[in-house]
Amino acid sequence: GLKTKIDVSVDQAGTSFDKFKGYRFDDPTKRFYSKNSTVFSSNLNAEGQADIPLNLNINTAAPGMLNAHFTTKVFEKGGGFSIDRKSFKYSPYTSYVGVKVPKGSMYAGTLETDKKHKIEVANVTELGKPLSSNVEVRVYKISWRWWWDNYDGNLASYISRSENTPVYIKTISTSNGKGNFDIEFKEW
Repeated sequence: GLKTKIDVSVDQAGTSFDKFKGYRFDDPTKRFYSKNSTVFSSNLNAEGQADIPLNLNINTAAPGMLNAHFTTKVFEKGGGFSIDRKSFKYSPYTSYVGVKVPKGSMYAGTLETDKKHKIEVANVTELGKPLSSNVEVRVYKISWRWWWDNYDGNLASYISRSENTPVYIKTISTSNGKGNFDIEFKEW
């Protein structure tokens, strides 16, 4: 019968899978900012338990895996309270697609123009189990962005602008979680 309050805060975590080292699974065009909410505020039953329907309402704003941090306070009849904190990795998606771009030979690993480059693709479940399916690949030319304009890697403000043109669109197949495609960037 004790009063209990459970708060959750959710923040961005890096998405990686042990069998797919070197692949980038997080969407660089999305930024996720911490969300705080109360998910339970009521009394426990006579056994000190409660059923808590959990809906984090993340929708499609997440770039990849998230961390959910739960803070539970149980208020004693005398006015004091006990507190417990637990964190869990949370997946807002049931599957992920990652890319592995080779390191180029130009300055800072930039890929050369007028040369074919093999881009590897990984497709996995939220637990890292390889999937075999079709994946649509889109490569964009992002205009009006210089190499020094990194802004903490935030591409979200660039991807929706009209200066950004898809230069490559293709559907590829992955088998046992892996696929690839070749691309050649022309001098722009």
